[in-house]
Amino acid sequence: MIWPARLFALVIIAVYFVEIYRIIRYFQRRRHPQAVHLLTSPCMIIIHIVAIAGIACACYGYLIEPYNIQINTIRIETDKLKNTSLRIVQISDLHCDKTPRLEPLLAEFINPLNPDIIVFTGDAINSPAGLELFRSTMTGLHASIGKFAVTGNWDTQRMTSLDRFTGTGFDVLNQDVRFLEKDGQPFCIAGLDYLQGPHSWPVIKQLKPASFTVFLFHTPDFVYWLKGLPVDLYLCGHTHGGQVALPFVGSVVSPNIGGEYVQGLHDYYGIPVYTNRGIGMTGYGPRIRFLSRPEIAVFEIIPKAAP
Repeated sequence: MIWPARLFALVIIAVYFVEIYRIIRYFQRRRHPQAVHLLTSPCMIIIHIVAIAGIACACYGYLIEPYNIQINTIRIETDKLKNTSLRIVQISDLHCDKTPRLEPLLAEFINPLNPDIIVFTGDAINSPAGLELFRSTMTGLHASIGKFAVTGNWDTQRMTSLDRFTGTGFDVLNQDVRFLEKDGQPFCIAGLDYLQGPHSWPVIKQLKPASFTVFLFHTPDFVYWLKGLPVDLYLCGHTHGGQVALPFVGSVVSPNIGGEYVQGLHDYYGIPVYTNRGIGMTGYGPRIRFLSRPEIAVFEIIPKAAP
């Protein structure tokens, strides 16, 4: 946890500790003429408001926001495509449980977009009970050229005996590069298994400067190893956008090392880096999202306009 999360947790604990303590004291002394002041002082009124707001936010984060998906469209111009364009749809971090949330709706959102490519950047399930839901969800997604996936930390460090992708139509990339084309224009999709780490040079050596290259990895951090290499778009997830964020503070919790690139589009030495907030929620703790809506990212890769 980074320092905003710790501070946030301490404030919340303090507010509810004072609230509960004063309520108990009030009932212990309720026959005393001054007992009412235990709950009606100006300071306590502020604490009441904060406590009620906290409960309201928790209800919103549990009951509403996890089901309120956002589709973000990002346009990338490139001089590596001349007479065609690509539409790439990215989803990430489904973290399926036994009970469906947004999963049954993903095909309804994605398939009408007519994607050329669909990519999944890791973390499929929270428990074995979510495996069937994950497979059926991924099977229902359609792309005209192909569907590609890389594994995340939940896929490679937990429930490793479960085969998540069989029958889904997704090509799982592990130190792999797939050379593709559309309308005679070459491009490629490269990806790494989460456990490969920064020493997987074989996949890097296969990259071709002439082809528009999309690189898939579960976390944002691997992009640090790609500086100066022919990567035109780096797609990742893992952070869930912090999953819980605050106004003016941003994400209070981020699993990403250093807390960089928590969500959205960034630039790393000329490489566009996009961190997807994901669809589901981590298997640890309550399933809550707050100011970090589930996300589908749509990338329109188009030829660079002439000057």
